[in-house]
Amino acid sequence: MITKDTVSMLKEWGMEYEDTLHRFMNKEELLERFLRKFEADTSYLQLMEQLQAGNYGEAFAHAHTLKGVTANLGLEGLRRPASEITELLRHWETLPVDTERLVEEMDVLRQNRDKLQTILSLL
Repeated sequence: MITKDTVSMLKEWGMEYEDTLHRFMNKEELLERFLRKFEADTSYLQLMEQLQAGNYGEAFAHAHTLKGVTANLGLEGLRRPASEITELLRHWETLPVDTERLVEEMDVLRQNRDKLQTILSLL
C-alpha cells in the first residue's frame, strides 16, 4: 500500500510522483500495481549481462527499454542514467564506446536501483 511515508521516500529518491500519479488517472492502486510489476522487469539484469558479455547492440536495446519504462513510471533516478547509457551505446558500431563513462553511469544506475528496491519493498 502506498502511504504518505512511501510517497515522501519516493519523492526524496527522485520520483516525479504527482505527474506519474496523474498519468495513472490519479489511481494509487494502479500506480502501485505497475511499480510492483517494475520490480519484476528484467531490463536492468539483461543490460548488465549484455554489457559483461561485450554485446553492446543487445545492451543498447535493454538500456533503451529501461529508459522508456522508467520514464513512464516517473522514476527519474533510473531514467537519467538509463538515458545516458542509451546514448553512450547508440552508435556502438561506428564510434568507440566511452567505457569509463559507461561504468560511471552503470554505477549510478545500480545505486539508484538498490535504493528504489528498498523503498518498493515497503509497498
